[in-house]
Amino acid sequence: MGGWYRIRGDWTRATPAVNAPGRPSTTAHGSVRHSWYDPLGWAGLDKVYPPQATLAELDTRLAALVDEEAALSAEIQALRTQVRTSGWT
Repeated sequence: MGGWYRIRGDWTRATPAVNAPGRPSTTAHGSVRHSWYDPLGWAGLDKVYPPQATLAELDTRLAALVDEEAALSAEIQALRTQVRTSGWT
């Protein structure tokens, strides 16, 4: 025999709408869930470039890194020269 009849409670009364569960797109307080109004942002995909723009973006970032490396190398060389000429060894 099934056990459904053993569940306690008064099943003859109507449940008020306040106690009913919300839609999947809303929280218990009625606000819209982040995953529903911004699914790409919620999943982190808003940070990903579209495939056709990825190569150009990588080239731009690589050029910036090469420039930064050259500037840091020049700064290191200048500091080495300064230390050598200051008498500190």
